[in-house]
Amino acid sequence: MNEFYNCLDKFNKQIEEILLYLELLELQKNFIAEFENNMHNENISIYLQKLSKIQNSTVQYNALIISIYGCFEEFVNNIAEIYIKNICSFTDEMKFLPINITQKYLNRLSEYLSNPNRFRRFGLDRDKVLENFYDLFNPSTQISFGKNICFLLNHSGNLTNKQVIEFSKEIGIKINFNSFIDNSYFKKYLKDKFQYDDSQINVFRRKKIEENTIFLQLDTLVNERNKVAHGWTIYERISYSVIKDDIISFLKVYGQTLLEIYIEDLINYLFRNKLQFTNKLQFIRLGNIIDIFNNNILCVNNGENLFKVGDFIIAVSRDETVKNVFRIKSLQINKKNINEITEKNVDVGIGFENDKRIKKTMELYFIKF
Repeated sequence: MNEFYNCLDKFNKQIEEILLYLELLELQKNFIAEFENNMHNENISIYLQKLSKIQNSTVQYNALIISIYGCFEEFVNNIAEIYIKNICSFTDEMKFLPINITQKYLNRLSEYLSNPNRFRRFGLDRDKVLENFYDLFNPSTQISFGKNICFLLNHSGNLTNKQVIEFSKEIGIKINFNSFIDNSYFKKYLKDKFQYDDSQINVFRRKKIEENTIFLQLDTLVNERNKVAHGWTIYERISYSVIKDDIISFLKVYGQTLLEIYIEDLINYLFRNKLQFTNKLQFIRLGNIIDIFNNNILCVNNGENLFKVGDFIIAVSRDETVKNVFRIKSLQINKKNINEITEKNVDVGIGFENDKRIKKTMELYFIKF
């Protein structure tokens, strides 16, 4: 699962680099204003004149928009690829893959065979594509799409929120508008950004209203990217302050939320099909929940299980329906913070993100890979 978080770290570093660039633009603006009337060196004067011209140039603005959207699209593609490869690593036969993955793969393969030029940017070789196809349905071969994974990562149109949801569904992710609304990170964003309270958010959840407002920043970025990619001059630009404070801040929350949706769906899928994967991972039952504090700390006896901060726990109802997946944020024994459980049969405090709706009647499972 660490690949998912490595991917998020990469995305956040790219975002930070863009923010640093925006900060530099502001410093350049101040620098020019301070020195342009007090500089007698001819070479420096020429430099300042050129720097002043580039400050609000079309090239600079277009490059910024393309870069922001580019790192976002790469992030979505990367976590989708990690999701698919993780499922394949636990699956020995195609029949155990989510049906959506199989259907999309076969549809795109058919499109490739009838019109290979449409996929020429992926550098595919027809013979190797067919060889991979036969290997996928060979029960003695480990499932791997190889370069053919591009069939699954191909999406129509740029990634507005609706396109992200549609693309995710195509590879088997159970995702919709409420998947975001129910996420603790996203819920906090709504409260901070729009001053929504829980009752308003619950109305959105039931009636699916305010969707255009909530996801406006992403859709605005995509529309601006399309203008830049298919033209030159944008007459009504988005201000740098809006890009920084609204669009980029939203993308960071959206990326974190989408990552959690993908991880929860993957773990949910593995649990539902756990009998097929007993030789590759285990869902180990923990003791009964002793108590829940502040809706973000569980007290439970670990039994024979040893786990650490960053591992995953799932909460399951008595009919074996997965109700929640959460990553361990902190661990305590006798009110002392620890990073790893090294003792057996001790009462442990497990810290996790709130808004997970854990009940004492639920059963807890530790995921052992």
